[in-house]
Amino acid sequence: MEDKIIRKYPELRYEEDRYNKEDFERYEEITKRIDNYEKWKIGINYKTNRKIKIGGKTHEQFGYENFYIKRGTSYSYSYVLFTKLDNINIELYIQETEKLKKEIQEYNSQIYEIISKINKLDKWSDFIEFEGKKYGIVGKVLNNIHRENDCNGIMEFYKNEEYECKGCRDGMAFNGSYSCGCSNKEIYKCNKCDYIE
Repeated sequence: MEDKIIRKYPELRYEEDRYNKEDFERYEEITKRIDNYEKWKIGINYKTNRKIKIGGKTHEQFGYENFYIKRGTSYSYSYVLFTKLDNINIELYIQETEKLKKEIQEYNSQIYEIISKINKLDKWSDFIEFEGKKYGIVGKVLNNIHRENDCNGIMEFYKNEEYECKGCRDGMAFNGSYSCGCSNKEIYKCNKCDYIE
């Protein structure tokens, strides 16, 4: 057990990038025309039986359209050559994916419970044990109360701090274009211990 109290929430787990049912359906579709792939691989357009330059624009485009599996969303995607899915037992792989998904959901459910308990802690020295670690109050200030070391002072407005952007400070455009990024920031101070945030 670590003695140090961690002042942040335990991290959630995220699903790893795995092939899905649609990827395997695309794989099955492509493998039904494996002779077309063999021609493309050696630089032949199987539709016209004409030679195309391997690695050239036509070859690449033809490959992406016919032999790659597009994965992801409309704004973030990648392509995988269908042969990457060779030798995968599809049924076992999908079962394993579902098992992993369930494990992650169960783990994250625990994390949400731990976060809820952490949020209910009263004293700075209080903690919740999880996986051999101590998790305590997160953040020095919550709801305008300075919670660090049980100060419990109220954070009151102290001053405005002006931030001058590089363009205004140097008097010139940055990279040929410029829009002012100057800003004001409100600074708060604890009325009990003078902690400034």
